[in-house]
Amino acid sequence: MLESVKVRESGADAARVTLVVVSLALGVLVAAYPLCAAALFGAVLVLGLATLFIVRSGLTSIPLWQALGLTALSGYMVLAYGFANLSLHVGGIPIIIGHTLMFAALGLAVVSSRRGETIGALREPAMLVLLSLIFLTVPHLAFDIPRYGLYAVRDASLFFEGIFLLLGLLWASDPRNTELLMKWLAILFVVNLVYSYTFPWQESLSSWSFKSGVFLVVPLLGSYNEMSLHLVLGALFCLLIGPRVLRWPAWTWTLLILAQLAALAIHQERSMYLGLAFVLVLLPALGEVRNSVKLAAILLSGLLAVLFATSVLGIHISGRIGPVNFAFLESHARSLLLQPGTEEIGTIEDREQWYADVWKRTQSSAANLLVGEGFGKPLIDFVVDDDQNKGVAVRQPHNTSLSVLARMGVLGLSVWLLFHFLILKRFYSVFRRRSHLEGKSYALVMFFFFFYLLSMLLTHVQPFFEFSFGAIPFYFLMGFALGFMRWQLYLTESNGRLPQSGFVEVHAQ
Repeated sequence: MLESVKVRESGADAARVTLVVVSLALGVLVAAYPLCAAALFGAVLVLGLATLFIVRSGLTSIPLWQALGLTALSGYMVLAYGFANLSLHVGGIPIIIGHTLMFAALGLAVVSSRRGETIGALREPAMLVLLSLIFLTVPHLAFDIPRYGLYAVRDASLFFEGIFLLLGLLWASDPRNTELLMKWLAILFVVNLVYSYTFPWQESLSSWSFKSGVFLVVPLLGSYNEMSLHLVLGALFCLLIGPRVLRWPAWTWTLLILAQLAALAIHQERSMYLGLAFVLVLLPALGEVRNSVKLAAILLSGLLAVLFATSVLGIHISGRIGPVNFAFLESHARSLLLQPGTEEIGTIEDREQWYADVWKRTQSSAANLLVGEGFGKPLIDFVVDDDQNKGVAVRQPHNTSLSVLARMGVLGLSVWLLFHFLILKRFYSVFRRRSHLEGKSYALVMFFFFFYLLSMLLTHVQPFFEFSFGAIPFYFLMGFALGFMRWQLYLTESNGRLPQSGFVEVHAQ
């Protein structure tokens, strides 16, 4: 008895000492790095809430292949370039973490799926086209890998990462997976939102972060590549899907939309200014007049809030390119009209030169024009001169279709365009039968339609699909969208019949 009392007392003393040490450490951290400590505490809070949400939503009991896939996709979509370069070197050979997780997920998905499901996914027309495009890369790589090494594989990743369309198709083959994916997207967009607001501490995060890489050593944290795309998609998710999946108060969704649109003012990507304009025009065309008005009202409120904070209160906020104020954002947007003197007009002029250079080398020979020049060599002559990536060669012209033309010629570009035609054809088939479709399912189809359009807009002004953080999530989510429209909506080209139940009800059955 006496020994047990002593044990309890010693345990209590140890707990007190530990508490004091931890408190002192946290106090020193806050005193020395107040802003970074606030960001760290915020990240821990978000991860804690996300973990609580996952446990309460029953998302812990999912198959291993789904857990692996969602882990990799979360890294790609939030940490972007940093996660895409996360790797371990074994015997001088880089083992890329993201690709390892995704290929493991794909292998387990194929093994665990019924034979009919896998065959049905492989027979999807868009999947067949992508497989033929992958096949066309093989002759090039047979000659290019011995000459250029891993750079040839890196340039061909745009095509062979299309295999993850199959993973999305297999995910959609079981209706019970749909609600799981939607809940994961809800978590993802909230985490992405919080991470987007850490941009002012980018340098501190990058300097503290773990670093690794395949060709370049880069930090895991501190990359915000194409963050604006996921902010706009997050706002659309909260507008169209979130309230149908999670029973949160209506004001929560409105606040999340406002916060994500406000973050666009920090990340300052003109393609998403244009993307938002497309969304506001297309929503009424798709029968969503009320949601279009709501989104426009929230966007206007955000702009007024920025104007009030910067002009009236005098708050100074630094964005990705310039200050966060109405004058800069207006000038930045007007540069899309090629007006001289507007913000960042020079980058548009650079693109015009890159496009001309790529077209010149493409038509330099009949072989280049027909089958392309292959993989391994940069397509443009341009070197980055900013502090973080100084001296790094840019390998592509910031236009994916031009990259496909240069690498694979007219033959490859024709197959690439056919792939996108099949995607648009599937969306059109659903939209023209909208009256037969239940509201939840229609909202999900709309969300993925906007995901496709915004991704295509971005990849024609940035090398988005040329990097794994853009290509892999795109192929996976497009695979799911195609499978959802084909199987869960029972879409048939012969009679065009669609079910009346939404995706939540299908899950419940």
